[in-house]
Amino acid sequence: MTRQLCDDAIRLIESKESFALATILTSSGSVPRGAGACMLVLRDGSIRGTVGGGALEAGIIKASESVIEGRADKKIDMVLDGKDAVASGMICGGSASVLIEYIDVSTENIELFIKRREEADAESETVYIFGAGHCGMALAPVLRVVGFRVVVIDDRAEFANAKRFPDADEIYAPEKIDADFFDTLKINKNGYIVIVTRGHVHDEVALRGALRTDAGYVGMIGSRKKRESIYERLLSDGYTQADIDRTYSPIGMPIGADTPEEIAISIAAQIIKVRAEGK
Repeated sequence: MTRQLCDDAIRLIESKESFALATILTSSGSVPRGAGACMLVLRDGSIRGTVGGGALEAGIIKASESVIEGRADKKIDMVLDGKDAVASGMICGGSASVLIEYIDVSTENIELFIKRREEADAESETVYIFGAGHCGMALAPVLRVVGFRVVVIDDRAEFANAKRFPDADEIYAPEKIDADFFDTLKINKNGYIVIVTRGHVHDEVALRGALRTDAGYVGMIGSRKKRESIYERLLSDGYTQADIDRTYSPIGMPIGADTPEEIAISIAAQIIKVRAEGK
C-alpha cells in the first residue's frame, strides 16, 4: 500500500466510516495492474486509489458492496474475456485473484494502517527536488499523484515552505547545500534526485552532491551547453565518466515541454519510466 492510501484509510476510520480494502493477489494476461495493487471501496461505491479501472475495477467495487454489507472478507476470482475484454480495451483479456477485506472502525485497524504507512515509508520511492522555483512547485503535486514521496530543498526559506508546497512530505531550507547536507539525507537506490535550482552554480553544487549518493535517478535541468561545461569541471575534479553517465540532462522526456507545468510532466514521465524499468 502507498502512504497516501494508508492516510486515506486512517482518515476514514477516524471519521467512523467502515470500508472494504481490495488487494490484487495474483494476475495474468492483459489486466490493468498486477499483484499488490489495492484500493479502498466506500459504502457509497466511491473509491480511494485504483486497481486500474475498467471492468475489473467495476467488478471489484460490486463485490465490495456485499463485503461491507455482510462485514465479512471475501476472495474472488475474476476473468475478463469476450465482451468484457473488448469493453475494457483489452486484446486478450485476463484474470485476477482479489482479496476483499472488511475494515471496521476499530482502534486496532488504525494501528494496522499506521504500521503499514511506516513500512511504506521505509521502502517508498522518494523524489528530492532541489529548487523551489516554478518548475519545482509544478512538479511536486504531479509526483505525489503518481505515488512518490516528495522532499523539497532550497536554501531560500521564502520559497521552500509549506504554503508553496502543500503536497511535499518534507521541506528543507538549509543555510548551505553542500556535501555535509547531502549526508544528512541518506539517499538510497529508491531515491530520485531532480535538480531544478535557480542557476548554473547552484545546479552544479547540487549535482556534485547528488553523484556522491546511491540515488537511482539523477536529473538536471538546463541546456546541453551548460551541461557540458559542468561535466568538464566535474571530470577535472576527480568525478568519473561513469558518474557523468548517471545524469539525465537535459532532464525529462522529449515532449517539447516549454512551461513549468509541461516541464513537470516531462520530468515525472521520465522518473516513472526509470522506476518501471527498475522493477
